[in-house]
Amino acid sequence: MSKLHWSLCAAVVLLIATAGAVEAQQPGGGGRGRGRGGPGGMFGGPGGMRMMLLANEKVQKELELVDDQKAELKKIGDELRPAGGGRGNFQDLSEEERNKLRTEREAKTKEAQAKIDKILLPQQQERLKQIGWQVAGAGALSDPELSEKLKITDKQKEDIKAVQDKAGEDMRALFQGGGSREENQTKMADMRKASEEKTLAVLTSEQKAEFDKLKGERFELSLADLFGGGQGRGRRGGNRPAGAPANP
Repeated sequence: MSKLHWSLCAAVVLLIATAGAVEAQQPGGGGRGRGRGGPGGMFGGPGGMRMMLLANEKVQKELELVDDQKAELKKIGDELRPAGGGRGNFQDLSEEERNKLRTEREAKTKEAQAKIDKILLPQQQERLKQIGWQVAGAGALSDPELSEKLKITDKQKEDIKAVQDKAGEDMRALFQGGGSREENQTKMADMRKASEEKTLAVLTSEQKAEFDKLKGERFELSLADLFGGGQGRGRRGGNRPAGAPANP
């Protein structure tokens, strides 16, 4: 694992863990209207997603990052990592403390994203955005920028939120229900596939076509790649159907 990957990934995982713990305590467990199965729950929103992607070697190669850029990104990762590690048991925090923690996390993510935008070239920013939408799959529809580009209506947003909230509830129930790791992984994959299909079904044919276009050229990246460092280049093409997420 590269120094850049370790620095950024460790920092982002801490931020994401904080976000998930805080948002899980909100009414409905979704946090700001985002299902825990969507990118907000998994990666702390588009900003957290993109920071984690930048820590991946496959993505670094795809963006053709130079050493100076990697060094600057490592500094951001070092700045994001809180001294002393985690913040304890988030479930024991009061509502006020959870809100404060969420605000701090959002401020740090926003500040880091602004710095990253200055480091990356315009074409690198655009490609990073595309890869993030691919990895998030239908969950990317929670990204306000993508939602605006697709002209998603308020009714569609409500329908998408309902699907994501239900998926989040089902996954939490799965985690709490025991069972073997292999069984749970299979069930989780089935749940995600079903959630993807139901979410995409909310879109019109024109919106689906535009979504595929906005995601750009296919870049395959699994969650194992994200958390494991991902050596080598991402594979393009394959048998993954259009509109499906890059990760299994």
